This record gives sequence, structure tokens and C-alpha cells, in this order.
Amino acid sequence: MSPTLFELKTTLGQALSRRPSPRSYDLAARAGLVHALHYNDGVSRAQRFGSLDEVKAHLQKTTVAAERCVVFWVRHPATTYSEIGKAAGSAHDIGLSETGETQLPLLARALEGINFDRLYSSRLRRSIEAADFLAATLGLSRSELPGIEEIDYGNWSGKVLRREKGGDASIEATDPTGFRLFKEQPHLWNAPEAETFWQAKERIEAGVAKIVEQGLGKVVLVVGHGWSINSALASAYGVHIAHMKKFPLSAPTAINVIEYSRSQTDNRLWLWADSSHLPGQQTSVKEYG
Repeated sequence: MSPTLFELKTTLGQALSRRPSPRSYDLAARAGLVHALHYNDGVSRAQRFGSLDEVKAHLQKTTVAAERCVVFWVRHPATTYSEIGKAAGSAHDIGLSETGETQLPLLARALEGINFDRLYSSRLRRSIEAADFLAATLGLSRSELPGIEEIDYGNWSGKVLRREKGGDASIEATDPTGFRLFKEQPHLWNAPEAETFWQAKERIEAGVAKIVEQGLGKVVLVVGHGWSINSALASAYGVHIAHMKKFPLSAPTAINVIEYSRSQTDNRLWLWADSSHLPGQQTSVKEYG
């Protein structure tokens, strides 16, 4: 019998985590990982369930195994920065926009009926505001988890990234080399005073390890950020940083579900970038925010 996609990506992910080079990932890509994970439709095909309703139905009739942890990674709602493609990162501690506040009840309604055991936020205001609303609505208590914050963009913070939105003042216009590295070779990107993707990935992985360690046999809700959520997905499958920018980035309030094993060597993608709770959307991805 041929191996399943999950078995294939898990085996290859383990190998890649031991040999963290872009070239080793390219070899794995020829076995099917790129097709499954690099593009939004590929991620959709790799996920176990086709909708949030299917995830809910599964959780209602089964319990989480003692050696596993199901994590709902939810990106915080919209901010004034995400609405115009401006980099906030961890340096600019902004709150939710009016649009973001209107998205909160829709997100909470989408998550109703799920028996969450824990709720985590980052230390950033936009995550805390969303998590506090969800805690009050869903009857949970919030814990702050250091390490899952957005990447620190350094002197890029507070600046619009793309030329089409920021014109000549955008990062794409003022620092084209840095912007190209950010887009195409993130493992080499290092803006002045910024955190590298390697540094961010390391602390986020430490945060994920705590979530899994404390959440075995449980269903956990985490209000995270675009980069922290993508980093969690990539780490779950051993994907090299050089290729992480090819992942679709969840739009504000998008719901993503990963089932982790205790050892994190048999992780399973349940759902990715589901925004069906927002009017007119099923899945939604954005590049920046």
C-alpha cells in the first residue's frame, strides 16, 4: 500500500529537520510536499477536514488521545495596520481596528460548541483584546504565553511594505534588496534592528512545545499572529525557513487547526485558513498585516 500524504510529509519533515538546508527541501519537494503545502489549494488538499463544521462534528464524537493535542490557531482580527499592509510586528503594539472589533462576534460564534480546555494569547494588545473577548464569550480564562508574538520587523515597523499600497515610501521602493530577500529568501533577510526569521522561529517553537506539553489530551485555542501561525505550520512539518514565504498567510480571524503528537513527529493538519465565518469568504489568505 502506498504511504498516505500525512505519512510522507511526516517522514520527510523529520529528515528535513535534521538536515536544514534549502536544497534538502527541494529534494523533498519532488516527492510531493511543494504541491501539498506551498500553495493555498495544495494546503486545502493536505488538510484532514474540509470545513470547520467537520472539525466540530469530529470533536463532538471523539476525545483527544492522551498523547495528542489539538490546537486551534486563530489569527487576531483586523488592525489599522493589516488593513493597509503596514508592518506592525512585535515592536508596534497596536489594538484592533473598528473592522476588527466587528469581526470578533463572528469569530466567537464560529468557535461556539467546541469544548476548549485552554486559551492562550501573546503579550501583544491585538491578541489580548481578541482573546479576552473570546474568553468572556466562550466561558474561558486567558493565559499569556511568551514567545508566540509576531516577528520584530526592526526599522521596517510602522511602514507599508508593498509599493502598490505605500507608493515611493514603501519598503519595496526604499529597500528593494531587503524586500526581495524578505519575499524570496527569508532565511537571509535581516533588516536593521530586526529579529531574524531564525530567531523568531526558535522562540515560537519553544512556545508550541509548551502548548503541547501542557495540552496533551486537550483542545487548545491560541490567538496568534500571521507569522507565528505560519511558523507553527512550517515547524509542524519540518519545512525550511527558505520556503516559508510560499505558505499562504492566514487573513485576520482565520481559523487553523493542527493536531500535534507529544513528540511532534506525527503532526496532522486538520484545517487551514478557514474564514467562512466572515461574510462572503470560505478560506482567506493575505500576504502581510
